[in-house]
Amino acid sequence: MSKLIKISLIIIFTFGLSAAVAKLRKIPAPVIDTHEDYFLAAGSIIKLKGKGFIKDFTKAHKIILKKGSSKKKIKIEALSSSQEELELVIPENITLGDYDLYIFLKTKFFKSKKQRIRKFIKVRPKAPEKPQLKFQVIKTKDELIDIIDQNQEHELVLNLEEELEPGKNTLTSFYYQDGYRSLASAPIEFYFLEESKLDNKLEISSELPLESYARFKSQEKLEVSAITQQTQSGLKKIYHLKTPSDNLYLATQIQLSPIYIKEAHVKTPEYLIIKNRDDKVFDLTNCQIKDEITTRYNFEDFETLPAQTELKIEGKLSLNDTGDVISIICDDQIIDSLEYTKADAAGFAL
Repeated sequence: MSKLIKISLIIIFTFGLSAAVAKLRKIPAPVIDTHEDYFLAAGSIIKLKGKGFIKDFTKAHKIILKKGSSKKKIKIEALSSSQEELELVIPENITLGDYDLYIFLKTKFFKSKKQRIRKFIKVRPKAPEKPQLKFQVIKTKDELIDIIDQNQEHELVLNLEEELEPGKNTLTSFYYQDGYRSLASAPIEFYFLEESKLDNKLEISSELPLESYARFKSQEKLEVSAITQQTQSGLKKIYHLKTPSDNLYLATQIQLSPIYIKEAHVKTPEYLIIKNRDDKVFDLTNCQIKDEITTRYNFEDFETLPAQTELKIEGKLSLNDTGDVISIICDDQIIDSLEYTKADAAGFAL
């Protein structure tokens, strides 16, 4: 065999061995879930879902962001990793735009193929602060703009998540910077009670006017006690809602009972606390405490409860700690009722 042939065989063998070693050194590339794009602000933390990550990805990895035809490569560090999730942080000094993401594994002895996902990371301006409510209830569509205080860094664009509907609505805001739309602000909720469709003559069963309105209209229960205005005169309470043009919107009046059950301890030791909220003495003659089964307590003849005072009732009341209705009945009329479905750890009715 000639020397030239020997050299040629050695070269072919070397290349073949190198190719085989290179192939053996390849490890599977991580696969990222690309069902949705990632809209993020600079400095944000991103959690990539997928498979093929390794537990120590923070050391054995390569993650690069590259914007279009730019030659600048931005290396991204991994904060933490598992086999199915990778947590990264977007640099604070990154410019706005859409970035291709390159990702591959690279250890001391092995490396994977490089994966490229086009325009996967979209860096946008940070979201504005949560819009400040001026009013939580509006009664005409023209008042919608008046519920937002726009005294912020940018001129905000208001964004209804759905068409304006009677009842609860959700509103977000955003702005534009350098041609890019910012991330949306945190959502706020407000209530639209269209004046032409509102019935003010309601049977009030609650001290929450909108809750009563919702029940009347068979709508979702609306808990809005924080936005009600309240005035009280004796045993009469008047609740109303404040809108941009009306401070007495949906005014509702509740006639309060003079005495009521303030507290019920339904586990041993059982007791009730009743209170007279009136400015007059209340006569308890012919009054009883009853539940859904029978009478549990009778007041003495000529017994009274002074104005603005409380009375603790103790004894063998046999109250049901899994739920019951306790009523104060005077002269066969229900003065006040307390309905509960369970007792807390301390034994009080809930």
